[in-house]
Amino acid sequence: MARFTSVDVRLGGPCGLRCEVCDCRDSATDPRALERLGNSVARFVIRGGTEREQDVAAAARAAHSAGVGEIVLRSPLLAFTSLEAAQRIKAWKVDTVLVPMLSAHPQVHDRVAGAESALVKSLMGMRAAAEAGLRIEIEVPLLSSRLQRLPDIVDLARRAVGRVAAVHFYVPTKAPTAALDPGSWAELQPRIAQALSHCRSTATLAVIHPRSGIPLCAQLAAGVTDATRQSRGPTPEVHYAKGTPCDSCRASAQCFGVRQWQYERHGLDGLTPLTRLTTQLRKESNQPRRQWTDAQRRAAQRTNWLIMRVTVNCSQDCVFCSVSEYSRQRWEDPASSYRAIARAARRGVQRVHFTGGEPTLSPHLADFVDVARRCGIPEIDISTNAISLTNRRRADRLVQAGLTHAFVSLHAHDEALSRELTQKQGDFERTTRGIDMLLERDVQVSINHVINARNYRYLPRYVEFLRERFAGKVLLSLAMVTPQYRALENFSLIPKLSEVSPFLMRAAWRCLEIDQPFYIGAKQGTPPCFLGPFQAWTDLVSVEDEAVAEDADQKVRDAACDDCRYSKHCTGIWRPYAERHGTSELQPVPGPPVRASDFWGGKSQGHVLDVFPRSFSEVPETLRDRAAEARVRALVSTPPEAIAAEPKRLPVLQVAHHRPKRVLLFGSSGQARRLASALSRVSGLVLDSVVAPHMDDDLARAFDAGGWRDADAALDTTTPDAVVIACATRAHHDLVERVAARGIPMLVEKPVGESLEETQAVAALAQSGAKIVPAHNLLHAPGMLDFLAIEAKRTEFARRVPEHGQDAAGAWDRQLLGELFYHALVVTTRGLGSYPDIVSTRYRDSERPRWLEFELAGGGQQILLTFDYVAEKDELELIRETPAGTSHRWLRSGSMTSRGERTDTWDMRPVQGSGDERTNMLTHFRDVIAGVSEPVASVADALLIKATVKRMLDALQTSGVAYQRKHAPMRIATRELLPRAFK
Repeated sequence: MARFTSVDVRLGGPCGLRCEVCDCRDSATDPRALERLGNSVARFVIRGGTEREQDVAAAARAAHSAGVGEIVLRSPLLAFTSLEAAQRIKAWKVDTVLVPMLSAHPQVHDRVAGAESALVKSLMGMRAAAEAGLRIEIEVPLLSSRLQRLPDIVDLARRAVGRVAAVHFYVPTKAPTAALDPGSWAELQPRIAQALSHCRSTATLAVIHPRSGIPLCAQLAAGVTDATRQSRGPTPEVHYAKGTPCDSCRASAQCFGVRQWQYERHGLDGLTPLTRLTTQLRKESNQPRRQWTDAQRRAAQRTNWLIMRVTVNCSQDCVFCSVSEYSRQRWEDPASSYRAIARAARRGVQRVHFTGGEPTLSPHLADFVDVARRCGIPEIDISTNAISLTNRRRADRLVQAGLTHAFVSLHAHDEALSRELTQKQGDFERTTRGIDMLLERDVQVSINHVINARNYRYLPRYVEFLRERFAGKVLLSLAMVTPQYRALENFSLIPKLSEVSPFLMRAAWRCLEIDQPFYIGAKQGTPPCFLGPFQAWTDLVSVEDEAVAEDADQKVRDAACDDCRYSKHCTGIWRPYAERHGTSELQPVPGPPVRASDFWGGKSQGHVLDVFPRSFSEVPETLRDRAAEARVRALVSTPPEAIAAEPKRLPVLQVAHHRPKRVLLFGSSGQARRLASALSRVSGLVLDSVVAPHMDDDLARAFDAGGWRDADAALDTTTPDAVVIACATRAHHDLVERVAARGIPMLVEKPVGESLEETQAVAALAQSGAKIVPAHNLLHAPGMLDFLAIEAKRTEFARRVPEHGQDAAGAWDRQLLGELFYHALVVTTRGLGSYPDIVSTRYRDSERPRWLEFELAGGGQQILLTFDYVAEKDELELIRETPAGTSHRWLRSGSMTSRGERTDTWDMRPVQGSGDERTNMLTHFRDVIAGVSEPVASVADALLIKATVKRMLDALQTSGVAYQRKHAPMRIATRELLPRAFK
């Protein structure tokens, strides 16, 4: 007997829902049918009255006894929301739960399902089932596009359980009402194509069964070019229909056609008969499928190395990591990895590169290296943080196996900055010792220095550290941060290339001065047009084939790039970078097209110290630009603090009877720099000193102030009149206590404490007399305080950001969302006096937040917060409705701020006022210090906001948001260094 792919058995009766489009209420299947099928069933799906546990258990156990391959319970799981209930399902020998999902919007899903809270309970049941070890699949009937967006449904399920094993799409078997009707195939095919593309990009298996009501011609038109043509199984009871065009279709014998009801309503509009048979449709792969161009295929055939990602886990937790569970080139299975290495050796690959995550965490790494050596591959390389290589035995094992090269990540020149970037304490020293171990064993070491917003200003200092520490024995790779995964969650880590370029030029020049070998990674995102006279130090040509084969589909170029002499070799900049910053920074390099021989001159290519020039005199004339050399020579004579710095405005001198107040600033982050710049514009305040754990002369000059590493020494020696705390949130409480003990007034960046307990402790200090002002800068936007003084019974807050805007939410992350919510509550809870209740929480599902809405109530007021991250333009809007019924509006759209009152329409007028928020806030802080003004924000306000933010984040999680992906890579961080401000 043929082994059917899938057989459905209905228990009869409802499943707890009353879906209009479901067939679960149809009559029960004859139980003897299972006995007749026996072990010819590969997949056995139990449907119908799945809340009658005795019947489900009996059917599942009977199927197990009959030798069925996979037992599936199709259920909304309304009665199985606890772990104990899910474990009962597991005990019945059920392998998989198949959960119907009608929409990502709770109101829509619940209305169609005919039961309140149906979606929330299904998500809870899915989580419980996943915890119990059951495989999770979802079933999505195609309904009206007004009611469902298919990618959003997939995302919601993935966030609930981490990984969805499969998504089944189908046309409803019963004729839906007009409101639910999915429409003609001309409307459906683009939606299916979008859903399938999204499933590929998220590594989710998409299944379209032969009895799904989606004909083969529609599948192919939607892009299902390699899904499996499963066995049709028994003749379906559902009625199908075919039209005259189907007679000429080459797949007519394999296709049931379309649903009868759909044919009667819409005919075959949008369907085109197949003129030839394709390869049998295979099931969609679990991994995203890439669409290769001919050029990329040719480049892949020419590549001279093999990259193998042997794990995605890591012993650090870098804030800009580009590796996730969906990263390409994963080779974690030993057997398949050995075969891949052998195949690569047979086609002449000269180098194999083992990467991760952290490849030394793989128990098979030494075996992989050994296989590569025995296969005759001459260069064997690993990307590593070298922490585990401080162990002599591990280092010896890898070198004896055949390791020849190491690409070691070291992103800072001192422990303090390294700790900030890797979130690991002590790893800076461990990595440098690991490098020593490799060098002692004659392994050629290249240093991977990832340039990001937190370290690019230290590039010249990093070069000097590297030369001092390793005496020129290592090759320095300078590479921009890759905007993928973790970095995309916080795009502020990705600086503009034009901002980095002056510091990169200084660092490259310093490399030549002190004989530190280096090169600049084009594949990682720094094209030659940003390198000035250092174009000979790009790795563009040496990795051209690898860049085209691996990354070309993720990069873009500007139209002007066609006129560049590197046009034939350069793949451009990362697509997410271009979406945020555009491509206008790309300027074509004039000159004749470059050739590989212009760079290498017959030298071997690879990570060796003698490949790249050591001076301009070694640069071939075809690449040398003496005018650019002169410009960089002038640049390096400019003090570092003058490079790409925000223009300083001298304070307006006023007649004063008192000296300016001296300010001590804690922190060196971007926010600290912005506050330092604002301080220079405030009459009566002067920045005296800066305290930062990685303080050096360059940093002190950048702030134009004295520099300190130790907080107590700075406080006791400088005796400041005021303190501004703008460092890592985890240090706030400790510093507030030290400053308060000395009786110094302070301005503290938000949130004032990392945890709720620390914030309460800071509030207690303020209550006991310490002068502590929270840095709620939005209160000081032009016209804001006057606007908030209007008595209101209802306040609406809307933050609208374009999809690729700088402030767009990059991920479902508590820290990121917590900061966004905090800003909103600063202006909406002012004067509330009591903690608001969260009335409702709504959001739209995606890989990242797109639209969120919260309704709050407290202190006799209603508050509506809306966050739209796919808006057309950047806006912040506040509306206050008074008890008398009048409405007032404050709007910041781009750089314009206006305010108005509504009669029939809004009468909006520009807000009169000067100064930016930070300058106004520091001016107010000066007046507070002088005793001529009371603080407009208190620590009690900050405590109320902090607690409310936490409740908002918890409400999101309860409603289905998954802040942690279940199958995300495991990373190790020092617990104390992890951000906990909104945990």
